[in-house]
Amino acid sequence: MSYKARSARPGEAIDDDMLVTLLAQENRAAIGYLSDQVSQEQDDNLDRYLGMPYGDEEDGSSNVMSFDVAETVDWALPDLLEPFMSGDRIVEFEPNSPKDEEFCDHASDLANHVFFVDNPGTIILHDVAKSAMIQKLGVVKTYWHDEKCIEDGEASGLDEIAYGELASDPSVEIVEATERQIDLSEEIAPAFPNGMAIDVKYRRTCDKSKVCIVAVPPEEFKVRQRATDIEKPGYCCHEIRKTRADLIAMEFDADLVMSASNNETWDEDSRRDSRFFDQSRKDEEGGPKLSDELLLLEEYYEVDLDGDGRSKLVQAFRVGKTLLDKQEVDYHPFDTWSPDRIPHRLIGQGLADKVKQTQRIKTVLQRQMLDNVYLANNPRMEMPETAIGENTIQDVLEFRIGGLVRTKVAGQMRALEVPDRSGVALQAISYMDNVREMQSGIVRNGQAISSEEIDPKSATESRRQDRNSQVRKRLMARMFAETLLVPVFRKILRLLVTYQDAPRSLKIAGDWVTMDPRHWNADLRARIFTGLGHSSKDEELQASQLMLAVQAQGREVGMVQEKHLWNTAKKLTSALGWQNPDQYFLNPESDEGQQLLQAQAQQQPQEDPKVIEAKGRIEMKQQEAAVSAQIAEATAQHEKDLAERNAAHRQELEAYRLETDRLVAELKAENEMQLAVDRMQIEERIAVFKAEKEFELAKYKAEMTGFAQAETEASMTAGYRPGGDLDK
Repeated sequence: MSYKARSARPGEAIDDDMLVTLLAQENRAAIGYLSDQVSQEQDDNLDRYLGMPYGDEEDGSSNVMSFDVAETVDWALPDLLEPFMSGDRIVEFEPNSPKDEEFCDHASDLANHVFFVDNPGTIILHDVAKSAMIQKLGVVKTYWHDEKCIEDGEASGLDEIAYGELASDPSVEIVEATERQIDLSEEIAPAFPNGMAIDVKYRRTCDKSKVCIVAVPPEEFKVRQRATDIEKPGYCCHEIRKTRADLIAMEFDADLVMSASNNETWDEDSRRDSRFFDQSRKDEEGGPKLSDELLLLEEYYEVDLDGDGRSKLVQAFRVGKTLLDKQEVDYHPFDTWSPDRIPHRLIGQGLADKVKQTQRIKTVLQRQMLDNVYLANNPRMEMPETAIGENTIQDVLEFRIGGLVRTKVAGQMRALEVPDRSGVALQAISYMDNVREMQSGIVRNGQAISSEEIDPKSATESRRQDRNSQVRKRLMARMFAETLLVPVFRKILRLLVTYQDAPRSLKIAGDWVTMDPRHWNADLRARIFTGLGHSSKDEELQASQLMLAVQAQGREVGMVQEKHLWNTAKKLTSALGWQNPDQYFLNPESDEGQQLLQAQAQQQPQEDPKVIEAKGRIEMKQQEAAVSAQIAEATAQHEKDLAERNAAHRQELEAYRLETDRLVAELKAENEMQLAVDRMQIEERIAVFKAEKEFELAKYKAEMTGFAQAETEASMTAGYRPGGDLDK
């Protein structure tokens, strides 16, 4: 099928037909199309993670698979996600101006609630991170979903007040109301002054609209070639299968939906089937037309739609050549992350790209090693033809423990000895494991020993070594936060400010807080709140305890107030993994806390301000001296630890170099030995061949010499006549 792209001339408005043509052109040229190289690498990476065959397996040989890609991804994933799953907040907002400060804290709480409660945040983080590690790119889609549901209900025996409250509810429509006479008792008589009760049938409209966050499979996402930034990719698309009934429920025009035809290429796209390699796809035919599955394309395209010389971002929904809807929008809903970011390129590399070559090499080595072991345990047999009887071959092929082999001549059969090469293969496999760890930066069992099991000095050194070994994973976590989570949370805030049309109450730290995002600033700055790259939970706990001790001293000189102690108490509670710090500490901003502070202020005697100031100066000097001593001690200890760590690092590098040199020397010696054996065999064959040729040449020369002598004798005999001259 030929395809000819159309383009709009400058100053020309783009109609729907031309827009569909331009969108189809962009879609076919985008990354994610059927024959795109990136898409093929994504599918190959998924096959390597699942341990699918390479296609060169042979019957009778080992077909074992190495799972380096799966091991690397599965070991890296928990460390990457732990900082984002262990706290109440993963992102918080910062004010752009003084008037933003009053609602920044509420905005942070609401956005985190939307991510983890209104949406399955943990599953989203897992799926996006794992997809990116395997298939280069993780994609998150954040959008507002309008959903209205209608519930029918009945209420009987209502009085006039209850009926009035129900009828005044704007979300309730009274379908039927019937009065009936009731028997009044003394207790209920005041509620029914006329002796009549009301039975009601009503219909309630519930608004379940919310911010939706989904992890998009890589095979459903397309983006323009050579895109460098997801903020302005030029073209991006989300492809998803929907039934006609689903599309009508999404409020697309029913006539357009029913007249739309299946996309001509979606059945040819097997990328979606590779994820479900062990499940067959059944395309049901002959069912109702509403159950037909269509490929819905939600596309975002920068184009001069009106011909006024300015490009605008257009959101278009189409099925094949049928345009269901279009509108101008300010931004698209997608955010992406690549584990190994390549500068100035949207799609980087995943962990699978770094280790799948190692997996291929290890697979070959493991297969060769096992084939060697199989042959050593079940060797081939050497059978002279004189020993082969009628049943000999069949007896050898049908292996039975203790079975008989019938031969003509006993003692002539023998097993062919197979050299054991498994040791060399194991050394090569171990070497490739080291290569894999160097390439990916993922070290199995890389965590340090618990500090409770060893002395403090060793614990500090172990934590430092562990942090060094985890540095690449911590960098991935930082990029995951900055390039994916921060944009997602900014979209969450923007959607809440734009579409949330009523206040919302949340229970935070044990208190119910009402929030109304309609008056917030939608462009607040967002930053990561998890302390990535700085501390673990244990270190946060130790830091909180140290801060409480320092604050206790500062409180004596007036440097610390109750609100500062409350903030540290919340940090300490969070580091312990507990919720609701007000269950363990008194919040000074609560009513009970304010009453207690006022009572304490009244009970405390008033001291001369000059005495307080003098005490403060003395204690301040003491603290400055103590802090200076601590800094000097810490500096000396740091320099000592740094020297010890550098020495240990040099020793590790030297040991690694020696081990590598040893492995290389062993492999080189073995190769040279094999080469010498091959050379001797070749020289022996050349010598035999040369001797045979020299023998044939000598034989040929001898024959030629005899032939020449015979000819000479014959000619001499032919020229001699008795009684005459030889010349006549």
